[in-house]
Amino acid sequence: MTKHEETPQVNVNEVCRISNGIRLKGDMISQNDIRIDGFYKGNIFTAGKVVLGENGEIEGNVFCANAEIGGIIKGHITVSSLLNLKASSVLNGSVKTSGLGVEVGARFEGSCRIISEEEYGKLYNEAYDACALSSKKEEKQKAD
Repeated sequence: MTKHEETPQVNVNEVCRISNGIRLKGDMISQNDIRIDGFYKGNIFTAGKVVLGENGEIEGNVFCANAEIGGIIKGHITVSSLLNLKASSVLNGSVKTSGLGVEVGARFEGSCRIISEEEYGKLYNEAYDACALSSKKEEKQKAD
């Protein structure tokens, strides 16, 4: 997956899972759903759903079709369809989504904007290009 597609092909039977106790760093690009119960630092780009469990933590930006957040996010989240903040969630950053559900007890500090699918595609592509450019610069620095 390189750019946002209007009709992504998501395999609902395959889930990338970062279990409790796992610490992972880097940018993740996936067509499938992602579940995080551990710690993840980096950007996430997926055509699927992101589920952040109560013990999970993300430091970075997230772009996905749907999201269910029960843990901690320190970064921006952009969702093309529905973002659900569970009662146990803590979100520090901006939200851009076409649909938002917030349970009583959820903590959110930042801005929120309702966007269209078209705007999501534009935001996704801009962030993806910036991430790819940053990765190329890092690879070049390591080679030098």
